[in-house]
Amino acid sequence: MSRSHNLRYEVSRFLEFALRLTPVFALMSIFAAVFMSAATLPVGIACLLTGVCAFGLLLLSWRHHSYWWSWTILVIPSVALLGSVVGGLVLPVVRAGHLNPLGALSAVLGLTGLGFLGPLLILRNRVRQWFGA
Repeated sequence: MSRSHNLRYEVSRFLEFALRLTPVFALMSIFAAVFMSAATLPVGIACLLTGVCAFGLLLLSWRHHSYWWSWTILVIPSVALLGSVVGGLVLPVVRAGHLNPLGALSAVLGLTGLGFLGPLLILRNRVRQWFGA
């Protein structure tokens, strides 16, 4: 198969995957909102922004598509950014007692996933045009 056919297939499959997974992240975000207070608002904003940055890295990895290189562009910076958000913002808030650990887990997974897949679903027609999927 040609490289462009693989990319079109990968983009279309990921868009289908995003349609099914976004409601799960939305429910987790609602669950996290129950536990969050005004003091934990920066945690939620940081998680959303981390997801949006991961979305940008996904588009960059698809633009410069290669089987091994694309995941390196996406995964390494995204995980490093998520780890710094968790270590720098989430854990101190949990240790101080402002956020329940289950709420923190829901916030990190739900809001980051929503920040990642939300723009993808909003821009899915544009993404299909850009990558011919």
